[in-house]
Amino acid sequence: MRLRLSPTRTLTELSANVQDMEIRDALQHFTVMGPLGPLLDAEHDSLGDGRMLSFETENLLQLDDKAVIPVLLYLFRRIEQRLDGSPTLILLDEAWSYLQHELFRDRLKDWLKTMRRKNAVVVMATQQISDIANSRIADVVLENCPTKILLPTRNQESGFTRVLHARWFERA
Repeated sequence: MRLRLSPTRTLTELSANVQDMEIRDALQHFTVMGPLGPLLDAEHDSLGDGRMLSFETENLLQLDDKAVIPVLLYLFRRIEQRLDGSPTLILLDEAWSYLQHELFRDRLKDWLKTMRRKNAVVVMATQQISDIANSRIADVVLENCPTKILLPTRNQESGFTRVLHARWFERA
């Protein structure tokens, strides 16, 4: 109740008001006193409200799940909140990194199935077709992504690449 009525609603304030020491200790990791404070503990985020937003997640994805999960869940939630029916392009570069993580793979599966009705398009870019073809949601990608753009590669003539492409388009 105290936090609800407070003019400053931050994780630090929540942590200071929580009486359960186990919960307070767990929250410390996400406050300004912990390593994720700069990413998650503030009265307001600084994402802005511009027509184009970009998030570089390369360094984030190299951290452990204790950092990756809360930050990416927050970003995905903020992206979803911004969908107002205006045409929106959600580009996920290095999609293999999202496809490897169960939580984000499930979120992508949901997005691929539902974003059209919000007038949004999800684009997944990756260096190797096998990243998607071998993922656990390959069937969802095939069924919900009618457009596939494959750029030439140096080993395009290799037998493995031809077989993989043939299997990929055979299922499409």
